[in-house]
Amino acid sequence: MGKILRILFILLLFAGIVHALGTVTKNDFAVLGENESARFTILFWSDDEQYVEMWVKEAPAGWAVIIEPDTFKINESSGNEYMVLPDRGTKKALPVDIFVKASGILGTQHVVIGARSGNPSEGIVFMQERTFTFTIESKINASEPAAEKDVSIAENQTNNEEYPAENIKGEINYLIYSVLFLIILFSVLIYKYS
Repeated sequence: MGKILRILFILLLFAGIVHALGTVTKNDFAVLGENESARFTILFWSDDEQYVEMWVKEAPAGWAVIIEPDTFKINESSGNEYMVLPDRGTKKALPVDIFVKASGILGTQHVVIGARSGNPSEGIVFMQERTFTFTIESKINASEPAAEKDVSIAENQTNNEEYPAENIKGEINYLIYSVLFLIILFSVLIYKYS
């Protein structure tokens, strides 16, 4: 009976660790002239409450990068935009804006933004971290106004080392099966050596 209780305790320990955080960028490319800035938007959604922190990982020296908001709490009712996901229906999404102002560098440059999410109120905290790369073509003294090019979700997710919305369910299932396999493996080891 004691072995069964140990196994149940281990199963309960890992029951709440899988969090699904969804992200997608609306655009990831801009052309900037002199004294112009670009605005990029990332949409975040989640089925459970999570805290998200964002920061600038890489940016050319002298460029101004503003993340608004840079820390926030998200849950299933957060946000003012909507996403339609396969097999999951409509979800509310919270938009986060990234403002970039180029300064004195010609050519194509990249701004890399990091995001980390989790729920620190739990006993064991598992954090997810994502990286978003935005491409800016800087044309100082350009005669044309800056134009933003929307990129499809699939291309955008590939560029940002993310996954298309169709694969989210498969990846979550893979994570759940991996955790269950580890739980069973540890349970067998505990049973064998106790």
